[in-house]
Amino acid sequence: MSTTLRIPLPWKALLREPKVKKNKLINDKLTEIISNVNALLNSNGGYVVLYTKDGTYSHGDVDDIVRRIEQKVGEFSGQIAANKVFNLETITEREITFRVEMLPTFSQPCTVNYNLHIPTETQVTLVPPSEKLDVVADIVRGTGRKRKLKDHRVIGQHQRHFVLGETVPLQESKSIQLKKLNDDKRDLEKRVKNNKLTHYVAAFANHDGGHIYYGIKANDDGWNVVEGQTVHNQNKIIKEVTQYIKNMTWPTEYGPPERGKHWDIFFEPVLGCGGSEQKFMIVISVAPSPQGVFTEEPESYEVVGGKVIKLGFQDWKKRLCQYRISDRSEASEFVDIQPHVTRCSWSSSRACNEFARISQDLLQFLNNANRSDFLKLLKELQEGESSVNARIISQCQEAGYRLRDGDVMQAEKLLADTEPLLRSRECTDPAILEIKWLYWMCHLKRSKPGTLGKSEEYFTNAIQKMQTVEHSLIGPWLVVQKARIMENKISDECESEEDDDVIRECKEYYIEALRQATGLHDSVLVVAFKQKMYINLSRIHLGCFHRRNKCTRKKVCTKFDLEEAENMLENVDRSRNRYGWPWTLLCEGEYLLARTEQEIRNWERLKYPNDLYMSAYRRNNHVLAIAEELNFKSLSSYASDQQSYLKNLVGK
Repeated sequence: MSTTLRIPLPWKALLREPKVKKNKLINDKLTEIISNVNALLNSNGGYVVLYTKDGTYSHGDVDDIVRRIEQKVGEFSGQIAANKVFNLETITEREITFRVEMLPTFSQPCTVNYNLHIPTETQVTLVPPSEKLDVVADIVRGTGRKRKLKDHRVIGQHQRHFVLGETVPLQESKSIQLKKLNDDKRDLEKRVKNNKLTHYVAAFANHDGGHIYYGIKANDDGWNVVEGQTVHNQNKIIKEVTQYIKNMTWPTEYGPPERGKHWDIFFEPVLGCGGSEQKFMIVISVAPSPQGVFTEEPESYEVVGGKVIKLGFQDWKKRLCQYRISDRSEASEFVDIQPHVTRCSWSSSRACNEFARISQDLLQFLNNANRSDFLKLLKELQEGESSVNARIISQCQEAGYRLRDGDVMQAEKLLADTEPLLRSRECTDPAILEIKWLYWMCHLKRSKPGTLGKSEEYFTNAIQKMQTVEHSLIGPWLVVQKARIMENKISDECESEEDDDVIRECKEYYIEALRQATGLHDSVLVVAFKQKMYINLSRIHLGCFHRRNKCTRKKVCTKFDLEEAENMLENVDRSRNRYGWPWTLLCEGEYLLARTEQEIRNWERLKYPNDLYMSAYRRNNHVLAIAEELNFKSLSSYASDQQSYLKNLVGK
């Protein structure tokens, strides 16, 4: 765990008696505590410590606040998830400590309150923070809409004829709300707001648009009757309502919401008032929005530099829509694709399934050292009556196999032979398969001395083409190639400021790859990818970098990085032990090497006990033996480097 957030909580506030004047304090503190927990869930985990400087806590008085905190955390994370990531650690006389684990993956943001409303047949309702994220993302992006938003015909299409005391053929629904406000006072504009105006506006905008009628009330028989509203100053109401709506959070594509386009307000005269004061029916019309509208910005937090800050709306939205390529900066190679852009998809479900089946079978064989079945399947795909798509997939994968064995020339020949197949008429999905080919070309150039720049060119080409096709695991793998390119730029000493910048960027690319993978449906390959990314991140935090099958190490590894590495490896443990996902022999070997590196760093930092050193030495020898037996050359090379490093440590 990397962060500890401390919050003062006076012991008197927890006393069960007296309760006078302490409710506001408790509620304010509860809000602060929940924002801190939420921030840790969205960051790297840590501890929340409640403390008092005078007086002492007792277990009995603590029960109430702990229960309330647990309930709140369960509300926005889901109770099952809360039990996994949020736990009461210790209670002492002056401190209550909660342990907060980061979310199982670098996933979409955990949110305390979406401030997002949708309509029902009789009311509008707040979307609960425990709602499924893909459902919320659909509302935010507008991708869940069945209708086409060609124009906003709802504006002005309300009922205009009203007679005092008569019933109206209007019924509350997902597009109509009927209200009657108190006429005793003159501040009608404030009562419009206090009657949840922004909730109705947001809900209608997030659905099919609608109308709010002020001046209709149900009588004792249940009929909706016209009563009207007494209006003293129309301009003041228009001004205030305009400001209320403007202060809401609208899609950035809109700019400020425009009256007459996104919404409008009408004052329809009520007939039959006689000698009494003229009354009006106030109607506020709302057009459907192509993207989500919020009463205010969603409430979600993160930890930056040890401090809790609220996520800005654009950052929150970008994290929620993780499956899109993120644009971290203006100069980033990752380009945002707007929801209306059409992406190229597979020519058929059969072609898609063929790609998934072949890729999974070949990778599982290869990463479990089952080379005989791997080569047998390759032969069947390349010499049998397989489709051109299957030949392309198999030749690209064989090129990867040759690169792993260090046979760069054969890999280059295979990829050269594959390129014409992409141009053939028999290739039914050239746009998607070309990206796979570009991925391996990037890998190839990264493996050859003096061609790192060419590798970056292939990466840029691939990442640009990726914007035009369906999201798949190849996208995150492309980002990994960029991370590996960055690792190759780290110097042998890796201690300069330039190296620190490269290491930080390398880490960001691995995190970006994880973020993109969270938008994909979990499968054996997707989970294996996430496991590998956590192992890579742990290795980076431990200051161990792989450069053309050689290890480069930083001299010093901070306590913070040690804790971060442990956090990463705990996620790998959790995926296998708690959630039952398998891992391949190669992944297991890489995991054990990361654990070995962790023990080495702990021993270097503490200089004792000796059993840490011996454990690292035995574990490394075990991995080396397995890697050599299974012919995992890169793993064997890394383990050999680690063994030499361990032997040199004894000499020191």
